[in-house]
Amino acid sequence: MLIWADWGSSVFHPSRQTVVARCLMVVILWLTVLLIKNYSKLFRRLKKSLSDAFAKFDALTKLYEQLKSDNQALSDENKQLKQLLHEQINQDKSNNHTAK
Repeated sequence: MLIWADWGSSVFHPSRQTVVARCLMVVILWLTVLLIKNYSKLFRRLKKSLSDAFAKFDALTKLYEQLKSDNQALSDENKQLKQLLHEQINQDKSNNHTAK
């Protein structure tokens, strides 16, 4: 870790290269903080979007299951109606044969 010393200190006289390197490090750290802040916003939006997508997927799954159940109920009712229709037709045929 770099430690800044008092510029007037007789113990520490940084070279121009050291001063430039430290200033660049401060700029890089600032850019890093800026990027993390912006990406944090992006990740929050992404997390919200994913959460919304999963909620919609869950709702669609429930809707699909309900439609599947309704379809099965309609299919069963259709079979019962066909059976009743065939029984009615057979009954009409037997009534027609006995009437003749």
